[in-house]
Amino acid sequence: MAALIHQPTSLQQKIHQAAETKRVRFNEFFKDFDRLRTGEITESQFKRCINQSFGVTMSESDFNQLKQTYGSGTNVGMINYRAFVNSLQNGRYKKVSITSLSSEMFQLLKKLKSHFDFRGVNLSDCFEDFDKNNSGLVTESQFWRCFPSIPYVLSNSEISDIIRNYRQAGTNLVSYIKFQKDVERIPLADDNSGMRPIKPDSSLPPVAPERVLSTQQILDKVQLHVYKDGIRTTEFFIDHDKLRSGYITKNQFIIGLNLICGNRCQLTRDEGDKIVERYIGSDGRVCYRDFCFFMENAFNVPHLEKNPTASIYRPKTGALAPTVNKLSPEDEAHVQQVLDLLKDFVTRRRITMLYPFFKDFDRGKLFSRGVTKAQFRRLLNFFDVDLSDKDCELICKKFEEPNGTDVNYPAFVQAIDKDYEGNRESKERSSTPLEAPRSMTPRSPKLQPELVDIAKLRERLQCEVKVYGVRVCEHFKDFDALKSGSISKSLFKRGLAGMQGNHYNLTPSELEALSVYYRDPKISGNVRWSDFERDIERVITERNLEKKPLFRVTPNNHITLNSWDKETEIGDEEERRLGEKAIERMREQIAQRRIMTQPCFQDFDRHNCGYVRVNQFAQGLSYLGLESTEAERKAINKMYGDSKGINYHKFFKDLDPVAPEPPKYEKNLSEMVQYIKYRETGNERLLNKDGCKTVEGVIEKIKETVMKRRIRILEFFKDYDKLKSGRITKTNFKRALDLSGLSLTVDEIDLLAKKYQSQVPGREDCVYYHHFNDEIESIFTVKGLEKSPTAQVVQYKIMPAWLKNTLSKPIQEVYNSAMEHLARFVKTRRMQLYPMFEDYDKCRNGTVTYSQFRRVLSILSLIADEVEFHALEEQYKVNVGGMNVFNYLAFCDDIYEIAKLNKLD
Repeated sequence: MAALIHQPTSLQQKIHQAAETKRVRFNEFFKDFDRLRTGEITESQFKRCINQSFGVTMSESDFNQLKQTYGSGTNVGMINYRAFVNSLQNGRYKKVSITSLSSEMFQLLKKLKSHFDFRGVNLSDCFEDFDKNNSGLVTESQFWRCFPSIPYVLSNSEISDIIRNYRQAGTNLVSYIKFQKDVERIPLADDNSGMRPIKPDSSLPPVAPERVLSTQQILDKVQLHVYKDGIRTTEFFIDHDKLRSGYITKNQFIIGLNLICGNRCQLTRDEGDKIVERYIGSDGRVCYRDFCFFMENAFNVPHLEKNPTASIYRPKTGALAPTVNKLSPEDEAHVQQVLDLLKDFVTRRRITMLYPFFKDFDRGKLFSRGVTKAQFRRLLNFFDVDLSDKDCELICKKFEEPNGTDVNYPAFVQAIDKDYEGNRESKERSSTPLEAPRSMTPRSPKLQPELVDIAKLRERLQCEVKVYGVRVCEHFKDFDALKSGSISKSLFKRGLAGMQGNHYNLTPSELEALSVYYRDPKISGNVRWSDFERDIERVITERNLEKKPLFRVTPNNHITLNSWDKETEIGDEEERRLGEKAIERMREQIAQRRIMTQPCFQDFDRHNCGYVRVNQFAQGLSYLGLESTEAERKAINKMYGDSKGINYHKFFKDLDPVAPEPPKYEKNLSEMVQYIKYRETGNERLLNKDGCKTVEGVIEKIKETVMKRRIRILEFFKDYDKLKSGRITKTNFKRALDLSGLSLTVDEIDLLAKKYQSQVPGREDCVYYHHFNDEIESIFTVKGLEKSPTAQVVQYKIMPAWLKNTLSKPIQEVYNSAMEHLARFVKTRRMQLYPMFEDYDKCRNGTVTYSQFRRVLSILSLIADEVEFHALEEQYKVNVGGMNVFNYLAFCDDIYEIAKLNKLD
């Protein structure tokens, strides 16, 4: 670029004069068309810039002359506008003299020449923003500010030397144009790769000069760095590959590689060249896609799904953690002494969980596991750790990261906290592709299938299938893709293991015995699982039963889990007596405390098989408060335990026997048959004992319900009478009464339907509901009252429920005698009965339970006869919330009335 400098022509002088008049910069107009900053634009774009920006019209001959001078040598139809702009600037700054350079300044400019050419830096573009007058001069501070960033190339003192060399005498201005021209006339170096050398690090041990890393070792080093820092390598190359071909130039690859490595994985120029040689193609370009593919498959084998038997290298735990820095022997000893003091301080103060305190300050991206030195000192001060500045500086130097800014706090915490194992390298051996891991499979026991009783084993499996509801085919059919009924021996054993689940598992000898018994005679090494399924599921039902309608299926209710397993026999009589004694003591506790025992154990028995584990059985007894000694518990376990656990059903059958409920099926069946017979013959059925037996009783019951709940009966009937005729069918009549919520029995509804049945021939299936409604509505008013204004309406009163109770003649005599006895006692003592019952009446509804009623009379020592209690309870019982209770208000009123006393006395 710097070599392409031509003498200005007459057209160029016109353009130069136009630019000087308008005070514009030459290259600003061409950059808008050069998005990739290649220095070249098309011919049409060049003409447009000259015409629109500078106001100069070019003839065809003038343009051909410029095209011949500044035309691109490689790209046809392109103009090198950068060379054109340089020639114009030479005309602007023709007065700038070129001085001779000293040897020291020449070496500095030589470094900058390689750096600027490699990165495409144009010095005039860096300083023109501060050069408002286009004089080629900027101030010293502006020069410092605009100088291109060149880390590890020049120091600050060398930049100061450059400023002193190009400073104008007697001023504070620096000639950046003169500096640019001196840089441009420096010849290019042979090596223009731009790869920076490794910065020397005094904390690292010097590398032996004879040690040379191979290409694979270099790639492994970069791969480890990429894996640990989570770098996406493709992002550093893809911007250079506009066509996404996977290939870029050598310089572009080295730039991306240099950005990937950064300061934490520094490469020398030779190491970079080795990586380039590995991935360079025949056309001189580098295949970065293969490089990125290798980097992104660290500790992994590509396409592992196609090679499942491949051995993957797995590094040891902590091998990828950053290592601590090595110091001098004196500093190492001093740091170890400080760490021992801190370790003793943490143990003595019982400080636990140091790691979360440091982690709260780690808010960097990708969880860097590092904190700044200021944050590190703040945390030490938080734990009241008093360290001198020298000790703290040495610790930071010991655990600082390679960038020198953050402290590796996981390594520090691990050094002083013995309970933290974050980065400690494990001692187990890691398997490598060259070294197969040792087999940890235990030696298989010797199989003895000939000693297995197949009949007993099959009976046991049938019991488990029946009790747990296992479908045998579900565990084998997925292995039999061809539905042949035959699978390999290993798949058959796997299906048996899945069928067993968490229950009593089969031994290897039993598995082998079943495999031999059901082996496939046609295919060697296979097992007929369909035959096994047929034999096992025979306990549930017989196959092809639809083809054998006369076959009688044997009931299997006798099959339980203990059908095949014998209970454990207690040989010691002393243990049996000890267990029976403990059970007797528990039985007395249950009777005294009225404990419900079985629900506690049913919570552990999810499948309701009657068994719980030994620890669950002990836990349930402890929860119920049924304590026992260790010897008693062992004796009970032997009495009711077997290989499946503790049979708690049998235990509670002996401990807390419950009278079995009488079978109700036969009774319900006979009632249903009798009901069907009465329906067929049309005779009146036997009434329900809980319902009313007369129509008057039913109507009175409905009136009480309507009076209490204020129900309008008519609303439930009129929807079925579209013509407003006052009659509906019997079916709709029953349906309306059911919807009204009157709680009538079927017999009571039938009595009402028969009472209001239509007598018109041909309409015997209809019911006059308006007559029924008038009867019920009479409790509120009299129908046609507007025609009899002088009539007296009597308000309907609900009869108390206890007055409806009727007693038999013998019970009535006992009731009268008891009431007279109680009345004499109350009259003699002038006793108030209400307060004694009100203490038990929390809801103040005038009722108490039977037990509370008996308790009050027992305290007063009035009645001790059970017959008298029964007579009083039958007379004053009322139904509240579905439960019969005692109406003590009516009882006390009757006592005061018989004794002829005032209630307030």
